[in-house]
Amino acid sequence: MSTELRCEQPNQGAPNFIFILLMIIGIPCILFPALTLFIIPLVIFSSFCFFIHYLYSEGHFSEILSGIVIGIIITAVAMIIPIVGPIILVLWIIYNIAKAVGSIKGLVPDAIISILLVASLLIPFILDVNRSPYRHDNDLPERIACAATYIIISAVYYFRMKNYPMTTKDYLFRFSILWISGPLIMLLIMMIAMSIKAAFRITVNTTLTPTTVTQNVSAHMRGETLVNAYTREVTRNIATTTTHVLPGAGAVAASVLGQVAPKIDQCESELIAEALPIKDHEFLLDNTYQTNTDHNFYRYDDFDDKKINNFVQCANAKFPNQHINKNDILFYYNETLFGSGDHGVILTSEYVCCSLGRLYESFIINYADIKHVSIKGSFNKTITILSQQKKMHKIELTQSNKGAIKLYELIREFSL
Repeated sequence: MSTELRCEQPNQGAPNFIFILLMIIGIPCILFPALTLFIIPLVIFSSFCFFIHYLYSEGHFSEILSGIVIGIIITAVAMIIPIVGPIILVLWIIYNIAKAVGSIKGLVPDAIISILLVASLLIPFILDVNRSPYRHDNDLPERIACAATYIIISAVYYFRMKNYPMTTKDYLFRFSILWISGPLIMLLIMMIAMSIKAAFRITVNTTLTPTTVTQNVSAHMRGETLVNAYTREVTRNIATTTTHVLPGAGAVAASVLGQVAPKIDQCESELIAEALPIKDHEFLLDNTYQTNTDHNFYRYDDFDDKKINNFVQCANAKFPNQHINKNDILFYYNETLFGSGDHGVILTSEYVCCSLGRLYESFIINYADIKHVSIKGSFNKTITILSQQKKMHKIELTQSNKGAIKLYELIREFSL
């Protein structure tokens, strides 16, 4: 991820530009069908180039590289530790495949729109190619129908994008995803299959071992001489075949898959969250923010005493200079896998306290010091807080996306 948080203001006029681009692409194809085979590949190629540029400019390549390193480390662990290692390898592959499946689901609406747009442009071309030179077929009604379909679908996409407050760059990113969503789905499916196939590799080793064998020789005649029966030692090479199941490159492939897949649709996830309405000052009593254990989210009037006490105890040990009082806590998000409650995020009327595991950042920041807050992610959510001193804090939440979005809304409300 880039080290600086982007704080550009949404461009409300960008959807109009996207709609104009759709018209620039579609009208020449309908009026001059022969141009279709040139325009559509050009649009797909340009979209792919912008997609790569977006990932690079947003700093996602470093995350992909770190994913490859993690995959290599997990593969090495699986080779060193006989039983636990392969289990970790399998769980890592399943985790990344699950993220990819979520991204595929997010791409389906764009893929459907893309197929309909391309089909409405290809039909006039097919009609033009199949036209007989000896007959002057009138395909004007079909062209009008295709043009109407293309315009209607473009309008649907326009109004869909208009609901999301994005920057121009993000709008262009979503536009590029529209045209390459089909190939991206195929690529993700191929990467899933490749990561499963390459999870383990089977090696067969054949070893020739010299072995001494006792051989009985019967009595026989050698010329005119009788040779009595005897035994002799004979050396033979015995072939031994050994089969080994070793970790393959599946972890590396799954790591790349797990890092690339969420980047495809996390932009949309972030924008949906950014578009959420700000609650009024009565939000503390809003039913939206009442305790919901399914979301790992708790309000002050319905805390789980055991969990909140565990959190306060651990947080006070982690932040000895900041005494945290249970009575000051308004909201609590539980980030523990088995529900002990010692890790999570609390909101008071003055500050945010994030106390997570050793692998994650823990911090306390006052609302007055918050300059900007955003949320990203599809499979898991990451709340990014930019302080007035340009320092960036990340809250990585894995237990409930809905609870994470509530937490984001409240932090944004408190910091206004």
